[in-house]
Amino acid sequence: MNNRKAWGSSTDLYDAATGGLGLRRTYPAAFALQQIGEPAIPRLKEILLDPREDQVKRHLAVSVLKMIGGKDTIVFLQDLLKTEKDESVRETIGFALDHMKRK
Repeated sequence: MNNRKAWGSSTDLYDAATGGLGLRRTYPAAFALQQIGEPAIPRLKEILLDPREDQVKRHLAVSVLKMIGGKDTIVFLQDLLKTEKDESVRETIGFALDHMKRK
């Protein structure tokens, strides 16, 4: 069976893999940044470097960086982990790094 035909599109497959509550539906702006890819990285870093930013935005920025990936992103997140004061954001960074290192 053709997977593309069965799923319809890559976003359908993404939603299926994330329990139907993926970024595309729940946080469309974050999903768009993921689709933009590397050009979105500077803005995502800005969000993370500003502790006054909304906590949800900061968690999403980590998640999107994880999905974009790249060696520079790993180094950035490792450095941020050393200085981040918000424990929950540090935890999200740790999960992201674990995921990225397994790839």
